[in-house]
Order: sequence, then C-alpha cells, then structure tokens
Amino acid sequence: MTRRSGPLGRYSHRQKVPPADRNSSHDRPDAVSECGRVGLLDHEQAREASFEPVSETVTAGSRSGYYPGGDDTDVTLVADRESGRVLGGSIVGEDRAAIRIDMLATAIEADMTVDELERLDLAYAPPFSPVWDPVLVAAKVLNGKLD
Repeated sequence: MTRRSGPLGRYSHRQKVPPADRNSSHDRPDAVSECGRVGLLDHEQAREASFEPVSETVTAGSRSGYYPGGDDTDVTLVADRESGRVLGGSIVGEDRAAIRIDMLATAIEADMTVDELERLDLAYAPPFSPVWDPVLVAAKVLNGKLD
C-alpha cells in the first residue's frame, strides 16, 4: 500500500471554516452548516502531483424526501481523469453533512475510482440517508464527466 499525497483522519489537522455564503442562502439565518474536506481539492496542486483533475459539485437531499428534517447537502468530488481515482472532496450542509466525509476519506485511502464509489451499496434508513446518498449522486455525475 502506498501513502497518499497527504495524511487523512486522525493524522491530520482538521479545519472547520463556517461557509458564510452557504448559510445566507437559507431561510433560517440561525442555521449552522457542517462541513468537511479531504484529499486534493485544488486543481493546481493536483496537477503538480501529476494528476489531471476533474471535479463536479452537486446538491442533493440529506434524507428521503418524505422524511422530515432533511436539507440540501453540497458535495464536491475531485478525481484523476486518466485513472478515475478519487483524489479529494468536500461536503457542506446542515443535516449530517460532516459525517459523510468519512466515506470520501475511505475511498481515497483505498485508491477507489469514482466508478467504485458510485457503486457502493450503502445502508438505506430514511431518518439518516436517502436511497441515493449525496456522495453517490456526486460520484454518478462525476463519472459521467469521466466517460
């Protein structure tokens, strides 16, 4: 197993920056966004590491549409165009957004491709996650750019 371009999880310093512009788009001014990021997000840094980066940002629901308490979750994925390997990502939202970053950290550590990430069979539980988790939706859209 080879070490990635940077440490993940417990090996790294975690950053938490409140995305003010994300909060201002909601009807609830007192809402607090959760956010997480992992891996390579900057295209210039990815190119310096000999990757050909491609990225996509999507907005998807955090829970099944009929279940109360859900909210939009913004997911950005970055991958290498040639190999399809997941390089990094970020997630911002108000409902269980930060916990989803672990899925991306695992994908990076396992050298997963966007196609493999898209095909993950995640647990379906309406109070916590829709049939198509926001990360899977982002992977599906990004996979379309890679084809």
